Amino acid sequence: MKGRLAGGLSVLCAAGAALGATAAGSWVANAPGVPVPVSARAVRSAELLPPPGAAVEGRRVATVHWQYALPPSARAHAWLCQAEHCVALAGARGTSTAFAGAAAGSGFHFRFAAAPGAPGGARASRMQVIVNYQ
Repeated sequence: MKGRLAGGLSVLCAAGAALGATAAGSWVANAPGVPVPVSARAVRSAELLPPPGAAVEGRRVATVHWQYALPPSARAHAWLCQAEHCVALAGARGTSTAFAGAAAGSGFHFRFAAAPGAPGGARASRMQVIVNYQ
């Protein structure tokens, strides 16, 4: 029995090592708040980047979770972007597969623009992305 168990364990270890080359992972980044302009002109958040040492080289995005906060009275449009590829966000938090296949090491940023007729003085805050990759 020990021989079979050891043989099975070595097969599992070999399979695990092979899978390790494409192991899944994730990284989290936060950005400081930004004022949302009164005009329809969009403002861009700071870049949200993988932390130093994140094993993202050669990896591809699977899903991106996002969240941000706006005051309850604020009316604004929001987008999540990677380079110039932007996705309109339907709410202050959610998950998207729109960036699936993109380089996991590329940064993200939020864009905000006031909705027409929205009162001024709003500030977007607590911006965060969680990038899951393969």
